[in-house]
Amino acid sequence: MMRLVLLAIGFLGAGAVPALAQQTMKFKQGSNGYSGCMDTYIDKDPTWIDDFFGGVERIEIRDWDAGATEKMNILIKFDVSTIPANATLTAAKLTLWSIRARGQNGDVPVLEKATAAWNNQTTWNT
Repeated sequence: MMRLVLLAIGFLGAGAVPALAQQTMKFKQGSNGYSGCMDTYIDKDPTWIDDFFGGVERIEIRDWDAGATEKMNILIKFDVSTIPANATLTAAKLTLWSIRARGQNGDVPVLEKATAAWNNQTTWNT
């Protein structure tokens, strides 16, 4: 199974690009030699809390109710160092494909900024 994650960023050009020229860059793992995407998920369930999931072919997301022991967070990052430092970003679009959903009220991801460094061996406790 192949997991597809795509990040497209639009920005106003900088540097050698004429002022205000608009460009779009796509960061798709395996496309045009790009290999800067890393992802994993972490699980709060006590039976999995110290395991890492960076080597699996899926990213799991599950709902969480107050009092439940299980909660999963997805971590995805892209190397966007090829965007010029003085560029002005005007838009970003993240596209994810679901391969399985349960019921009509499937889990809905919420995007938030990670505030600490992580890698594909990060666990809930780290």
